[in-house]
Formats: sequence, C-alpha cells, structure tokens
Amino acid sequence: MQVRSLASVGTALAPRITSSRAVISNQASSINTCKSSHATLFRPKPVSCPVACAASKEDETVAAMGGQCSIDDMSGCTLGDLETMYIEALWNYYEGGNKFTDEQYDRLKEELSWQGSGFPTLKRDEIRFVKASIEHAKGNSVMSNEEYDALKEKVKSKGKRQDVTALLLYVKGQQMLEPEQYEQLRQNMTNLGIDVGMKGASCTLSDTSQNLEADLETTLLMYAALSALPFLGGSAIWWLADLAAPGNLPGVSYLAFVGLFTAALVTAIMNVAELSNPNILKGQCPCCESKVVAFFSANTADNATRKCQVCGTSVTLDRNSKKLTLVDGPSFVE
Repeated sequence: MQVRSLASVGTALAPRITSSRAVISNQASSINTCKSSHATLFRPKPVSCPVACAASKEDETVAAMGGQCSIDDMSGCTLGDLETMYIEALWNYYEGGNKFTDEQYDRLKEELSWQGSGFPTLKRDEIRFVKASIEHAKGNSVMSNEEYDALKEKVKSKGKRQDVTALLLYVKGQQMLEPEQYEQLRQNMTNLGIDVGMKGASCTLSDTSQNLEADLETTLLMYAALSALPFLGGSAIWWLADLAAPGNLPGVSYLAFVGLFTAALVTAIMNVAELSNPNILKGQCPCCESKVVAFFSANTADNATRKCQVCGTSVTLDRNSKKLTLVDGPSFVE
C-alpha cells in the first residue's frame, strides 16, 4: 500500500519536474543571451591608428622621464624632465586645453627656478610655427605658404629665440612624427639655420655661471712641461761638472745650479714664444657645462673666442671682466 502511494506521488510530480526543467533551461538561455548582449554592448570600440599612435608616443615621452617623476612628486625629476613638462603645459595652454592646474603650474615654475633653469616664456608665433612645421612634415597644410614664410622670417629674425623653437620642434616632433618624418623635419630646419635638438635649448634653459677664474692646474702643468727639458739639461751639466771636479760637489750646489739654470732657460723660452705674463682662465660652457679654457699673455688680445670641444658651442672669454658670453648673442633668454 505504501509502495503504491509513492508510485502515485512520483507519477503526479513527473509533469512538474519536466516543467521546472524547461523553466530552468529557458532561464539559462536568457542568461547566456544577456551575457552575449552585454559583451556586445561593452566591447571596446576600435581606436583609429592616428589616435592610438599619438597616445603611444605620449606614453613613450612620459616613460622617457624618470620612473618617479610626476607633477605631484618632482623629487625624482631631472632638469630635462621638468623643462619637457613645462613645454607640454604651455603647448596645451595655447592649444586651448590645460594640462595642469594653476597650482601645479606655479609649483613647476618654482621647481625650475630652484634648479637653476632660465626657462623662457613661449610665444604664440613659435607655437604656430612648430605646429605648422610638424603638419607639413606629415604632408598636411594648416596655413598658406605666405603665412608660413612670414612665420619663418619671424623665427629666423629672433636670434637667440631660435633655441626655444629648436626645443619645441625636438619635443613635439619626437611625439607626433614617425622617425622618417622627424628626420625630414630636422633636415628642413637645419636648412633654415635651426639646429633641432636639446643642445641649443640647453644654452637657453640652463643658467650656468658666466664668471671666469684662474686655472691653476693648467698653469702648473704648463710650467712643468716647459721646465722638464731645462731641468734635465741642468742636471746633466752639474753631473759632468761633479765628475770633472777633484772632489765631490756639495748637494746644495746642485739645487742652486739646476734651479737657476732651469728658471733662466724657461724665462728665455717664454719670451721667445711670446708666453710672458701668462694668465689661463677657465669657465663653463653654457650649453653642456664642460670646461672652456683660454690662454692670455702680454702679447694676446683681451678677448678670446673658443669652441667647446664637447658640443661645439662658440664662446668669448674676456680677460678684463672675467666673463664668458656666447658669440651669437646674449647668454640667456629673459
């Protein structure tokens, strides 16, 4: 009797179980359909190549800075990082956007001043010229030939301001152009007399000392080189005299003879070679901060022009004022 009851119960429940399975199956199908629709809805849209390439180059520029360098924490930033950040901020400002807040921008300027950077204020014409040059390298035209030629003449007539344009072309050209396009841009600017790169910019942005000081080390080396042969010659003469003498010559006589002989011969050499009253001055190259040295004597001019052996920058050293200046204009842009 009990078995029959269980069987009858099972028979009664069978349609309900079948119905429940159908409901569960339908719900699972609905869930899968929902997932599929959500996946389609939130699938990222493909980004066009120019946008992706520009974003990638911006990331490369950020990655090129120190790993700990940011506008909120400048302790890990080099001077070059800060100057590049400053260029980016002003570029975006002239383009109608703000990369930093006013507080961040002021903090960046203070940090640049503290690190001794004589950074200039960028001019709108410089921004327009750089933008037009970069677009021209891409094969695009954003202004007429007459407008572009007028901008070129403005940039060429600014003298030392060309270094600012060179920095802008270097920073933005590396970001926005392909390597072949950038090389063509650099060549075109070279033909205009603008050396695209950081070298010229360093002269503008780095506030190095203009003071000259006596180069004692080089002066001592000069005297040592001039006195080497006279010293050996005097020593040889005294040694021959000591051999010829019936007795040994006192040691004091060696010092006195060799010293006087060397001094007399060095003085004679310096007079013949027009090296009398020597004054060797040294200073810092305003571009790469390498040592620049000039030799002055009684027969030389008060000014000497030298070319830095590291970066090739020409500078003038003034013996009277003991100042160093760039040959092509004022040392720094105000």
